[in-house]
Amino acid sequence: MYALQGSLVKMRRSRLFALLTVLTLIGCTSQVGVIYGPVSIRLWVNERATQAQAQLGETIRLRIEVRNRSDRPIELTLQGRPAYDFVITQRDGTEVWRWSRGQISQDVSKVVTLYQRDQLDLEATWDQVNSNGTPVPPGIYGVSGILHLESQVIETQPVRLLIQPGPSLVLRLEVPSGTLTPWDLYWKLGQKLPLKLKLKNISDQPVALTLLGHPAHDFVVTKGYNGPEVWRWSYGKTIQEIAELRTLYPGEELAFEEQWDQRDNQGTAIPSGYYCIQGLVHVEPTARHEAEECITIGPGLPLRLTLEAPKEVQASESVPLKLKIENTSDKVLHLEVGYAPHDFIVTTSDGTEIWRWSYGKVSPLITQLLTLQPGEAKEYTETWDQLDNEGYPVLPGTYFVRGTFRASQLESLFETEQSEPQKLVIKIALPHSHARVYNENHQ
Repeated sequence: MYALQGSLVKMRRSRLFALLTVLTLIGCTSQVGVIYGPVSIRLWVNERATQAQAQLGETIRLRIEVRNRSDRPIELTLQGRPAYDFVITQRDGTEVWRWSRGQISQDVSKVVTLYQRDQLDLEATWDQVNSNGTPVPPGIYGVSGILHLESQVIETQPVRLLIQPGPSLVLRLEVPSGTLTPWDLYWKLGQKLPLKLKLKNISDQPVALTLLGHPAHDFVVTKGYNGPEVWRWSYGKTIQEIAELRTLYPGEELAFEEQWDQRDNQGTAIPSGYYCIQGLVHVEPTARHEAEECITIGPGLPLRLTLEAPKEVQASESVPLKLKIENTSDKVLHLEVGYAPHDFIVTTSDGTEIWRWSYGKVSPLITQLLTLQPGEAKEYTETWDQLDNEGYPVLPGTYFVRGTFRASQLESLFETEQSEPQKLVIKIALPHSHARVYNENHQ
């Protein structure tokens, strides 16, 4: 399935006119979706298409699904960027929140081809705040999806969303990943691992709480899920039985930060493996809050990754990318790899991902053997067309490119290596005559 996040669609003019005529007559209901000819359109709220429910403060997942049900390709045109929207309303129809208010809009169009049984997913999330950023109260809301086609705007009937009162406090554990992989959290063996806990008031009222003990937080590492304890931050520390009174106002949070040096409670360095990290906060009300993340820790692969990419390109010019994987050990290296073990990622200077070669691609769930002799190298080449993950052209500016490679030494963990980032400058493409004058003036 080819999933392209963050776009909308259009057909050839004759089919588009017929489709829009039927949509106008029967409406685009979210309960059963719209099925006309080869196209179906459906709105999902938390993966439900009729009515959904959520706890107060929970992140709501929104998705418009556009699917080609035929056995032939269909062209769809998206108008504007973004070409879709989500709107939250009260029961009386009063608008509470609109996703596009926080988006940068552009008057551009894009043609997308949906192949046989292809599906286009248009996604966003709602954090249960209104347009002013204030948390909404519990109650019944309506969620609508809006699609901007070339000459028509289609709005679905609202999906009923029930938001129920939930806990006032939410605990989140933040464990960074040592690589830019989308698969899992991965960290190199021996590196200190920063840990952060955040206790947040997600209600619309101040919450008086009592921190039980000083310190009132802790971190625990186990071998795998529900496995034996490996390390506890408080091990060997004196915990004072002191109660501290605090008030968290709506949206306010407490942060607790520590680090793990990848040693067990006895100070011995841990082996590579799969570990789960728990964050704990002892606080009234409810006495104890827990959050957990699991992470793969590996020794690293004996590989050298070298990225080859141009340092400067003109806007809209194709960017050739080459990743070289070299065995740096003195032994024959037998690696288990997936169908496409390599990847290329383009980010801004602050690390925001713009494009990933593997984005939207579905690789077969198969593995194969890759053998590299000492000093032997293998190359992977791809091309970036200066489009972001949503298929829109990126703006001229400075970007950074990385290559990644994921593999496993036989009967071991899958690990990810990445190349050093390489700076890429995209220049504004000048007309040929202007470029000649510019060059003459700068000689």
